[in-house]
Amino acid sequence: MANKPPAFQFYVKDWLSSESVVVMTAEQRGWYIQLLCHAWNGEPIATLPADDRKLKALAGAGDSWATDKQAVLDCFEVEGDRLINRKLTDHYQERVTFCEGRSEAGRKGNEVRWGKDRSVIAMQSHSDDSEIANGSQTIALQPTTFSLQSSEVSESVGEETASPMGKQETSTPPAADSSPVPPTEDAAALCEIISGYSGNAVKPGWYKYAEAILKAITLDKLKPVLEWMYVESDFWGKRTFNTKNLRDHLAEGNLLRKYNAERALHRKKVTKAKTEAVVAAPGAHGNVGSEGRIKW
Repeated sequence: MANKPPAFQFYVKDWLSSESVVVMTAEQRGWYIQLLCHAWNGEPIATLPADDRKLKALAGAGDSWATDKQAVLDCFEVEGDRLINRKLTDHYQERVTFCEGRSEAGRKGNEVRWGKDRSVIAMQSHSDDSEIANGSQTIALQPTTFSLQSSEVSESVGEETASPMGKQETSTPPAADSSPVPPTEDAAALCEIISGYSGNAVKPGWYKYAEAILKAITLDKLKPVLEWMYVESDFWGKRTFNTKNLRDHLAEGNLLRKYNAERALHRKKVTKAKTEAVVAAPGAHGNVGSEGRIKW
Protein backbone atom coordinates (compact mmCIF):
# COMPACT_ATOMS: atom_id res chain seq x y z
CA MET A 1 0.00 0.00 0.00
CA ALA A 2 1.47 3.32 -1.08
CA ASN A 3 0.14 5.26 1.94
CA LYS A 4 0.24 3.69 5.38
CA PRO A 5 -3.21 3.62 7.03
CA PRO A 6 -3.46 6.31 9.74
CA ALA A 7 -5.27 4.04 12.22
CA PHE A 8 -6.09 0.44 13.06
CA GLN A 9 -9.33 -1.10 14.31
CA PHE A 10 -9.51 -1.54 18.08
CA TYR A 11 -12.19 -4.08 18.91
CA VAL A 12 -13.15 -3.43 22.53
CA LYS A 13 -14.59 -6.88 23.16
CA ASP A 14 -11.40 -8.55 21.87
CA TRP A 15 -9.28 -6.40 24.18
CA LEU A 16 -11.39 -6.93 27.30
CA SER A 17 -11.67 -10.69 26.77
CA SER A 18 -8.03 -11.30 25.80
CA GLU A 19 -6.39 -13.60 28.33
CA SER A 20 -3.03 -11.98 27.66
CA VAL A 21 -4.41 -8.53 28.51
CA VAL A 22 -6.47 -9.63 31.52
CA VAL A 23 -3.38 -10.89 33.38
CA MET A 24 -1.48 -7.61 32.83
CA THR A 25 -1.24 -4.84 35.38
CA ALA A 26 -2.52 -1.37 34.44
CA GLU A 27 1.08 -0.28 33.84
CA GLN A 28 1.74 -3.23 31.54
CA ARG A 29 -1.40 -2.49 29.54
CA GLY A 30 -0.17 1.07 29.09
CA TRP A 31 3.17 -0.21 27.77
CA TYR A 32 1.40 -2.63 25.47
CA ILE A 33 -0.86 -0.01 23.89
CA GLN A 34 2.11 2.34 23.50
CA LEU A 35 4.12 -0.36 21.73
CA LEU A 36 1.19 -1.29 19.49
CA CYS A 37 0.99 2.32 18.31
CA HIS A 38 4.71 2.45 17.58
CA ALA A 39 4.49 -0.93 15.82
CA TRP A 40 1.73 0.38 13.54
CA ASN A 41 4.12 3.14 12.45
CA GLY A 42 7.02 0.70 12.19
CA GLU A 43 8.85 -0.44 9.08
CA PRO A 44 7.74 -3.03 8.20
CA ILE A 45 4.31 -2.24 9.60
CA ALA A 46 3.25 -4.03 12.82
CA THR A 47 6.88 -4.49 13.92
CA LEU A 48 9.28 -3.10 16.54
CA PRO A 49 13.06 -3.28 16.91
CA ALA A 50 14.16 -6.33 18.91
CA ASP A 51 16.27 -4.13 21.16
CA ASP A 52 15.42 -4.03 24.85
CA ARG A 53 16.72 -0.47 25.38
CA LYS A 54 14.67 0.87 22.47
CA LEU A 55 11.58 -1.08 23.53
CA LYS A 56 11.76 0.37 27.02
CA ALA A 57 11.97 3.89 25.59
CA LEU A 58 9.13 3.31 23.11
CA ALA A 59 6.93 1.91 25.89
CA GLY A 60 7.67 4.92 28.08
CA ALA A 61 8.64 2.54 30.87
CA GLY A 62 10.65 3.17 34.02
CA ASP A 63 12.77 0.93 36.23
CA SER A 64 9.98 -1.64 36.57
CA TRP A 65 10.46 -2.57 32.89
CA ALA A 66 13.27 -4.98 33.78
CA THR A 67 11.05 -7.14 35.99
CA ASP A 68 7.58 -6.64 34.45
CA LYS A 69 8.19 -6.50 30.69
CA GLN A 70 7.73 -10.20 29.85
CA ALA A 71 3.91 -10.21 29.94
CA VAL A 72 3.97 -7.50 27.27
CA LEU A 73 6.75 -8.99 25.14
CA ASP A 74 4.90 -12.33 25.08
CA CYS A 75 2.36 -10.62 22.80
CA PHE A 76 5.04 -10.24 20.11
CA GLU A 77 7.02 -12.77 18.09
CA VAL A 78 10.66 -12.47 17.10
CA GLU A 79 11.40 -12.35 13.36
CA GLY A 80 15.05 -11.60 12.69
CA ASP A 81 15.90 -8.27 14.31
CA ARG A 82 12.23 -7.24 14.67
CA LEU A 83 9.32 -8.07 16.94
CA ILE A 84 5.97 -8.57 15.20
CA ASN A 85 2.44 -8.43 16.57
CA ARG A 86 0.15 -10.85 14.71
CA LYS A 87 -3.00 -8.92 15.63
CA LEU A 88 -1.68 -5.77 13.93
CA THR A 89 -0.53 -7.81 10.94
CA ASP A 90 -4.04 -9.20 10.65
CA HIS A 91 -5.48 -5.67 10.75
CA TYR A 92 -3.07 -4.47 8.09
CA GLN A 93 -3.91 -7.31 5.72
CA GLU A 94 -7.63 -6.55 6.13
CA ARG A 95 -6.88 -2.89 5.34
CA VAL A 96 -4.87 -3.80 2.22
CA THR A 97 -7.62 -6.09 0.95
CA PHE A 98 -10.23 -3.42 1.63
CA CYS A 99 -8.35 -0.67 -0.23
CA GLU A 100 -7.51 -2.92 -3.15
CA GLY A 101 -11.19 -3.77 -3.44
CA ARG A 102 -12.08 -0.06 -3.42
CA SER A 103 -9.49 0.65 -6.11
CA GLU A 104 -10.76 -2.17 -8.29
CA ALA A 105 -14.35 -1.01 -7.82
CA GLY A 106 -13.32 2.49 -8.87
CA ARG A 107 -11.55 1.17 -11.94
CA LYS A 108 -14.57 -0.87 -13.00
CA GLY A 109 -16.84 2.08 -12.33
CA ASN A 110 -14.73 4.29 -14.59
CA GLU A 111 -14.81 1.68 -17.32
CA VAL A 112 -18.59 1.46 -17.10
CA ARG A 113 -18.92 5.23 -17.30
CA TRP A 114 -16.17 6.09 -19.79
CA GLY A 115 -15.19 2.79 -21.37
CA LYS A 116 -11.67 1.40 -21.28
CA ASP A 117 -10.17 4.41 -23.07
CA ARG A 118 -8.02 5.96 -20.31
CA SER A 119 -7.54 9.17 -22.31
CA VAL A 120 -11.25 9.95 -21.93
CA ILE A 121 -10.99 9.59 -18.15
CA ALA A 122 -7.87 11.75 -18.08
CA MET A 123 -9.56 14.48 -20.14
CA GLN A 124 -12.56 14.50 -17.78
CA SER A 125 -10.29 14.72 -14.72
CA HIS A 126 -8.43 17.64 -16.28
CA SER A 127 -11.73 19.36 -16.97
CA ASP A 128 -12.79 18.97 -13.32
CA ASP A 129 -9.50 20.47 -12.14
CA SER A 130 -9.96 23.47 -14.44
CA GLU A 131 -13.40 24.15 -13.00
CA ILE A 132 -11.89 24.26 -9.54
CA ALA A 133 -9.10 26.59 -10.62
CA ASN A 134 -11.32 29.19 -12.25
CA GLY A 135 -13.78 29.15 -9.37
CA SER A 136 -16.86 28.46 -11.50
CA GLN A 137 -18.20 25.85 -9.09
CA THR A 138 -16.85 27.07 -5.75
CA ILE A 139 -19.16 26.57 -2.77
CA ALA A 140 -18.58 28.98 0.11
CA LEU A 141 -18.26 26.88 3.28
CA GLN A 142 -19.22 28.81 6.38
CA PRO A 143 -16.78 28.23 9.31
CA THR A 144 -19.63 28.32 11.88
CA THR A 145 -22.00 25.89 10.17
CA PHE A 146 -20.51 22.84 11.93
CA SER A 147 -21.10 22.38 15.65
CA LEU A 148 -18.30 20.10 16.82
CA GLN A 149 -17.17 18.76 20.16
CA SER A 150 -14.05 16.74 20.91
CA SER A 151 -13.30 14.29 18.09
CA GLU A 152 -16.94 13.76 17.16
CA VAL A 153 -19.53 15.75 15.27
CA SER A 154 -22.05 17.29 17.66
CA GLU A 155 -25.22 15.29 18.10
CA SER A 156 -27.19 18.45 17.28
CA VAL A 157 -26.06 18.37 13.66
CA GLY A 158 -28.95 17.32 11.47
CA GLU A 159 -31.60 17.29 14.20
CA GLU A 160 -33.16 20.70 13.69
CA THR A 161 -31.07 22.03 10.80
CA ALA A 162 -32.01 20.94 7.30
CA SER A 163 -28.42 21.15 6.10
CA PRO A 164 -25.33 21.76 8.31
CA MET A 165 -23.70 23.59 5.43
CA GLY A 166 -26.57 26.04 5.01
CA LYS A 167 -27.37 27.33 1.55
CA GLN A 168 -24.91 26.68 -1.20
CA GLU A 169 -23.48 29.91 -2.45
CA THR A 170 -21.39 30.59 -5.49
CA SER A 171 -18.51 32.88 -4.69
CA THR A 172 -17.01 35.36 -7.10
CA PRO A 173 -13.98 33.83 -8.84
CA PRO A 174 -10.75 35.22 -7.38
CA ALA A 175 -8.47 37.33 -9.51
CA ALA A 176 -6.03 35.31 -11.54
CA ASP A 177 -2.66 34.84 -9.91
CA SER A 178 0.23 33.72 -12.03
CA SER A 179 2.14 32.31 -9.04
CA PRO A 180 0.69 29.01 -7.73
CA VAL A 181 -0.16 28.94 -4.02
CA PRO A 182 1.02 25.73 -2.32
CA PRO A 183 -1.62 23.85 -0.31
CA THR A 184 -1.63 24.14 3.46
CA GLU A 185 -0.20 21.28 5.48
CA ASP A 186 -3.67 20.15 6.63
CA ALA A 187 -5.09 20.30 3.09
CA ALA A 188 -2.22 18.16 1.81
CA ALA A 189 -2.73 15.73 4.72
CA LEU A 190 -6.47 15.47 4.01
CA CYS A 191 -5.78 14.65 0.37
CA GLU A 192 -3.24 11.99 1.33
CA ILE A 193 -5.64 10.38 3.82
CA ILE A 194 -8.41 10.14 1.23
CA SER A 195 -5.94 8.84 -1.34
CA GLY A 196 -4.80 6.14 1.08
CA TYR A 197 -8.36 5.00 1.67
CA SER A 198 -9.70 5.30 -1.89
CA GLY A 199 -6.60 4.05 -3.71
CA ASN A 200 -6.67 7.03 -6.10
CA ALA A 201 -3.62 9.19 -6.71
CA VAL A 202 -3.79 12.77 -5.41
CA LYS A 203 -4.41 15.34 -8.15
CA PRO A 204 -3.63 19.08 -7.92
CA GLY A 205 -7.32 19.98 -8.05
CA TRP A 206 -8.02 18.05 -4.85
CA TYR A 207 -6.31 20.73 -2.76
CA LYS A 208 -8.85 23.40 -3.73
CA TYR A 209 -11.73 21.34 -2.34
CA ALA A 210 -9.68 20.35 0.72
CA GLU A 211 -9.04 24.00 1.58
CA ALA A 212 -12.77 24.72 1.30
CA ILE A 213 -13.69 21.78 3.55
CA LEU A 214 -11.15 22.77 6.22
CA LYS A 215 -12.70 26.21 6.52
CA ALA A 216 -15.75 24.51 8.04
CA ILE A 217 -14.21 21.62 9.99
CA THR A 218 -10.73 21.00 11.33
CA LEU A 219 -8.72 18.00 10.16
CA ASP A 220 -8.54 16.49 13.66
CA LYS A 221 -12.33 16.48 13.92
CA LEU A 222 -12.72 15.19 10.37
CA LYS A 223 -10.37 12.20 10.77
CA PRO A 224 -12.78 10.01 12.81
CA VAL A 225 -15.51 10.74 10.28
CA LEU A 226 -13.21 9.57 7.46
CA GLU A 227 -12.20 6.45 9.42
CA TRP A 228 -15.85 5.52 9.93
CA MET A 229 -16.79 6.42 6.36
CA TYR A 230 -14.16 4.22 4.70
CA VAL A 231 -13.75 1.39 7.20
CA GLU A 232 -17.22 0.88 8.64
CA SER A 233 -19.63 2.40 6.12
CA ASP A 234 -19.83 0.51 2.86
CA PHE A 235 -22.25 3.07 1.41
CA TRP A 236 -20.27 6.29 1.95
CA GLY A 237 -16.84 4.82 1.27
CA LYS A 238 -17.91 3.69 -2.20
CA ARG A 239 -19.13 7.19 -3.00
CA THR A 240 -16.12 9.20 -1.88
CA PHE A 241 -13.10 8.99 -4.16
CA ASN A 242 -11.70 12.50 -3.66
CA THR A 243 -12.16 15.77 -1.78
CA LYS A 244 -14.81 17.00 -4.23
CA ASN A 245 -17.01 14.02 -3.32
CA LEU A 246 -16.40 14.68 0.37
CA ARG A 247 -17.26 18.38 0.00
CA ASP A 248 -20.53 17.49 -1.73
CA HIS A 249 -21.50 14.95 0.96
CA LEU A 250 -20.80 17.42 3.75
CA ALA A 251 -22.85 20.08 1.99
CA GLU A 252 -25.84 17.73 1.69
CA GLY A 253 -25.72 16.94 5.41
CA ASN A 254 -26.72 13.25 5.26
CA LEU A 255 -23.16 12.04 5.86
CA LEU A 256 -22.86 13.75 9.25
CA ARG A 257 -26.36 12.77 10.34
CA LYS A 258 -25.61 9.13 9.61
CA TYR A 259 -22.22 9.38 11.34
CA ASN A 260 -23.81 10.81 14.51
CA ALA A 261 -26.42 8.05 14.57
CA GLU A 262 -23.81 5.31 14.10
CA ARG A 263 -21.55 6.75 16.84
CA ALA A 264 -24.48 6.86 19.27
CA LEU A 265 -25.24 3.20 18.53
CA HIS A 266 -21.55 2.32 18.85
CA ARG A 267 -21.34 3.89 22.31
CA LYS A 268 -24.30 1.79 23.45
CA LYS A 269 -22.63 -1.37 22.16
CA VAL A 270 -19.34 -0.51 23.90
CA THR A 271 -21.13 0.05 27.19
CA LYS A 272 -22.92 -3.28 26.82
CA ALA A 273 -19.68 -5.10 25.94
CA LYS A 274 -17.91 -3.67 28.99
CA THR A 275 -20.76 -4.77 31.22
CA GLU A 276 -20.70 -8.29 29.78
CA ALA A 277 -16.91 -8.47 30.15
CA VAL A 278 -17.09 -7.56 33.83
CA VAL A 279 -19.78 -10.19 34.45
CA ALA A 280 -17.87 -12.87 32.49
CA ALA A 281 -14.36 -12.01 33.80
CA PRO A 282 -11.67 -13.19 33.39
CA GLY A 283 -12.90 -13.50 29.83
CA ALA A 284 -12.84 -16.10 27.09
CA HIS A 285 -9.90 -18.48 26.81
CA GLY A 286 -7.58 -18.71 23.86
CA ASN A 287 -6.31 -16.15 21.36
CA VAL A 288 -9.11 -16.25 18.79
CA GLY A 289 -12.39 -14.36 19.30
CA SER A 290 -15.87 -15.60 18.49
CA GLU A 291 -15.74 -13.76 15.16
CA GLY A 292 -12.52 -15.54 14.19
CA ARG A 293 -10.26 -12.50 14.77
CA ILE A 294 -6.89 -12.89 16.49
CA LYS A 295 -7.11 -11.50 20.02
CA TRP A 296 -4.74 -8.97 21.55
